[in-house]
Amino acid sequence: MRNVVGLGNPGREYTHTRHNIGFLVIDEFAKRHKIRLTANKSFKALIGKGVLDDEQIMLIKPMTYMNNSGISVRNIINYTRESFDKLLVVCDDLHLPLGKIRVRGEGSGGGHKGLNSLMANLDTQAFSRIRIGLGQPVGSKTNTEFVLEKFTAEEKEVVELAITRATDVVACWIDHGINRCMNQFN
Repeated sequence: MRNVVGLGNPGREYTHTRHNIGFLVIDEFAKRHKIRLTANKSFKALIGKGVLDDEQIMLIKPMTYMNNSGISVRNIINYTRESFDKLLVVCDDLHLPLGKIRVRGEGSGGGHKGLNSLMANLDTQAFSRIRIGLGQPVGSKTNTEFVLEKFTAEEKEVVELAITRATDVVACWIDHGINRCMNQFN
């Protein structure tokens, strides 16, 4: 089974904020492949199961808030007993220009608290990730203020294209693995 995790924060106030772009990719993938996400209290997550090209997949949106995402994902990985090469994480990145996608097979958290939580709880950096650029805050906004804002009207078209492209990366990863994704999408 392939596990695809989108990072974000639960709750209406965070819907469509920059920090929730991982959730938005999971939602788009679920819509595209007709996978229903439902609450799973044991895993503290919204979970959707499906099959894509004969590969079983689980879509995961941790409901533990970004900084504690690793708690939910660790519980799921312990339950499924899948290896880390079958884990893909989708998240935002302040260090990339808006809409830019970077695909990696492993690496550091780069200051991202959700990724840091995953690495601490899983005790590894060896899982694939798709990072989607948010750009940098302008003016006196802190990074926290910036990531918790909604996208502006001017940014929405770029963001929608990035979500579509990241959803394509997820499908490619399921079918062909991380190396093909890095070659095709970076």
